[in-house]
Amino acid sequence: MGVNKAATLAFLTGGGELGERMRTKDWSQTALGPPSQWPQSLRTTVSTCLNAHLPILIGWGPERVMLYNDAYRLILGDKHPHALGSKGRDIWPGVWDTPGPGQEGGKADGSENQLLTVNRHGFPGADYFSYSLSPIYDESDGIGGTFCIVTKKTDTLLAEQQRQELNRVRQENRRTQMQAETNERLLDAMIQQTPLGVGIFYGPDYIIERANPTLCQLWNHSPEELLGYPLFTASPESTGQGFEAMLDSVRETGIAFQGLDQSARLYRNGRLETVYFDFSYEPIHSPDGRIERVMVVATEVTKAREARLLMEENAKRLQTLFEQAPVAVAILGPGPDLVYELTNPFYCELIGRPADQFVGKPLREAVPESAEQGFDELLLQVMAMGIAHVDREAAVDVVRNGQRETIYVDFVFQPRRSHIRIAPANRPDHGEPARDAANQPQPDDSITGVVVIANDITQAVRTRQRVESNERLLAAIIQQTPLGVGIFVGPDFIVELANPTICHLWGRTQEQVIGKPLFTVLPEATGQGFEELLQGVYKTGNPFEGHELPVTLERNGQLETVYFDFVYDALRNANGSIERIMVVATEVTKVREIRQRLEASEARMRSLFAQAPVAIAILRGPTFVVELANPGICTIWNRTEAQLLGHPIFEVLTESAGQGFEELLTSVLQTGVPFVGNELPVPFLRDGKATTVYVNFVYEPLRDRSDGRTPDGRTPDGSTPDGPITGIVVVGTDVTEQVLTRQHTDQLLIRERELNELKSNFVTLASHEFRTPMGTILSSASLIGRYTGVDDGAKRERHVQQIKSAVNGLTELLNDFLSFSQMEKSPLYGRPHPLSIITFCEEVIDDLQTLIKPGQHILYTHRSGEPAILLDGQMLKSILINLLVNASKYSANDKEIELTTRVEGDQLWLTVRDEGIGIPDEDKDRLFINFFRARNANHVAGTGLGLYVVKRYVDLLGGKVTFTSQLDSGTAFTVQLPISLPLR
Repeated sequence: MGVNKAATLAFLTGGGELGERMRTKDWSQTALGPPSQWPQSLRTTVSTCLNAHLPILIGWGPERVMLYNDAYRLILGDKHPHALGSKGRDIWPGVWDTPGPGQEGGKADGSENQLLTVNRHGFPGADYFSYSLSPIYDESDGIGGTFCIVTKKTDTLLAEQQRQELNRVRQENRRTQMQAETNERLLDAMIQQTPLGVGIFYGPDYIIERANPTLCQLWNHSPEELLGYPLFTASPESTGQGFEAMLDSVRETGIAFQGLDQSARLYRNGRLETVYFDFSYEPIHSPDGRIERVMVVATEVTKAREARLLMEENAKRLQTLFEQAPVAVAILGPGPDLVYELTNPFYCELIGRPADQFVGKPLREAVPESAEQGFDELLLQVMAMGIAHVDREAAVDVVRNGQRETIYVDFVFQPRRSHIRIAPANRPDHGEPARDAANQPQPDDSITGVVVIANDITQAVRTRQRVESNERLLAAIIQQTPLGVGIFVGPDFIVELANPTICHLWGRTQEQVIGKPLFTVLPEATGQGFEELLQGVYKTGNPFEGHELPVTLERNGQLETVYFDFVYDALRNANGSIERIMVVATEVTKVREIRQRLEASEARMRSLFAQAPVAIAILRGPTFVVELANPGICTIWNRTEAQLLGHPIFEVLTESAGQGFEELLTSVLQTGVPFVGNELPVPFLRDGKATTVYVNFVYEPLRDRSDGRTPDGRTPDGSTPDGPITGIVVVGTDVTEQVLTRQHTDQLLIRERELNELKSNFVTLASHEFRTPMGTILSSASLIGRYTGVDDGAKRERHVQQIKSAVNGLTELLNDFLSFSQMEKSPLYGRPHPLSIITFCEEVIDDLQTLIKPGQHILYTHRSGEPAILLDGQMLKSILINLLVNASKYSANDKEIELTTRVEGDQLWLTVRDEGIGIPDEDKDRLFINFFRARNANHVAGTGLGLYVVKRYVDLLGGKVTFTSQLDSGTAFTVQLPISLPLR
């Protein structure tokens, strides 16, 4: 009795599995007793617990008997269902005395992320829990029990730890990327500032990807005219000069090409000029070893070439040589004043003065800045000693255009002699003037002045200085880069360069590795396959890329297995031979471990999604690209995971596009307000057809937590602004079966109500229709008995006719009911036979003359068409009779009824028009329902079956019936029938 009574108690309704268990449990065997005797405070708390979504535990009474809901059942593990109705201390012996369900004192308590060791599956395990504990007061204001909300937080805390580690790795990668970008900018600045022309061409069309200012100046084009265009489109004058073949050879063979003193025809000053270059074409290998780019390094040597040619010409003609010498030449006379006797144009240009300021003037007057630098003393010493003075790359200060500047020159101060006697060629001092025993020039070698020969090498020196500076900068970059960089020489792989990063990766110092064979300083790396990789690169020149390759190295006195991303690339010398190999490496051990943990975490998450009992999908971006779709959502959408992932959802679910779901998703994406839909009809493809499926679903915004937010949306500063919405989580359930079942049940109920109403109408109708004629029969029969006289025959006859008329009406009524019953019980089929529609209609009209009202006339007209047709005459007659009788009943005496027919093609058109009471608009939709009568027809006898019979017969004959009607103005029914019946 207790079980049955508990099942009927209102506070135990709902609650899923635990609700059912509480209703069926025999509580009389527990300390709580039957539920009907539980206090109201316990009843209210249990009702709240059963219908809550959070895990809730109730401990009631002094022994804290346990009651809980479905969500708490998962925390119990194997202790469920034994725990229901048991003492809390018996179920949780290890943790009951900690703050929790067993706490006494009546004070509310709680804890976040408390670590507890519990036995839930037959063995102890540690988990994190958050709980909120409150006392439950009974009717005597005492504490009847405790109310505890518990949440298991182990997975949440682990996910937070993983997210923090991922953020740290992302920040580290971002710093590395920024350093790499800085290095790239420095290298780009070096290229932009070098005085050499540097350019990079891409692909077989040699698209100009890069051209520094020097190269643009050499080509006499602006960067806008070059960058992004094919080389021979941007510089068409270069076509046909052999450069295409040179570039093709470099790109196809990978062998660099060097051109010295190479001529080229280029536009200069609006016309084609022949200029000369020293240049090299160098192949640039992509990471996969393909040659996609060629780099050109060029410098114009047109002037140097012209000077060289001029020197060769002057060797033939001495005077011309002096005037056109490509070096600065000056002759200074003897004596302490060092008067200029002759200067060539190059000397004038070098010193920055015209020729008329030199000849005939002393050195100190013509070039006063020279005395400050001691050149006059050198010149006097050369004349005194007769020994030439040579200096290379001497820094000289000159005043040009009123400004002092430093230039670099190679110069010779050569003593000029009146008679020069060359010593024999076999003497060590051949080519020098003959000297006496005291090493003094012989008398015939008198010095008459000094010849100054100088060459301006300022540009070359500054170029070299910049190159050396760039090399130092590049060396500093290599030393400071967070990437490990090393260079190995020869087949023994002698370590020529090892930056601090790679030494740290190897666990060695630079002193331990520089100048030694690689596998001598790293003996533990021997036999791990790296010798073969290096030898392959050294022999073939093909680079090798390794990703997350393991290597065992000795670090801190013990062997460790670590993982590297690295590249081995061959370095060639000027003739193309491979002399060195460069390695660029970075350790990815921690990144690999983090990625593996993330992949494992993602796999667990995807497994949870896949096994979820509801349909789940994640949509990203404004086009709602499917990022995740579990089996449940694939089943609802009737698509495979491969068809969905990576595609905009409405490009895949085309049948659902334009149904308003795009607007709902866009609203959630823009506003962040979730959308909940219950039993919404959605069209999905089933067996190639769009089928309506009913679903319960939620569109929940998915926010970006990459800025350091905690799972509850808080930022590191403790505030809770919403993160940016990057996608939408779709959670749905297919409720089609439930909806269709409910709809079918509703239809059955409606049908049952209609049948009950039909039965009621039928009984009412039959009672009404039978009562009047039966009353007439009884009245007339009674009166006939009174007319016994000879003169009463006419009166008796009048009552007899009334009795007959009443009997005929009853017979007609019974025939209508019988006809309706036959139509409902068994199927009818048309039996077409030949007939003339004109004759047929006239015979029906004759039969109806006694049934129509006094003074009424049926006017029949056959308008057109062959009257001979093929139809079921019995059904057609029933249609005509019912329409004509109705037209008579609902029209007044002396009104005309119009019947027209026509035959068009294979169709018969039949129209019956009257001038009767008409049909109300609100009744027109139900006019062909059995036993239905319009609201303005209650004063006219009838069963409401006539038009129902017409509609049934018209349908059986494959036709259709329509009507028009206006109140108090009449009605017109039109029947369209095929002349031959359709196949059945």
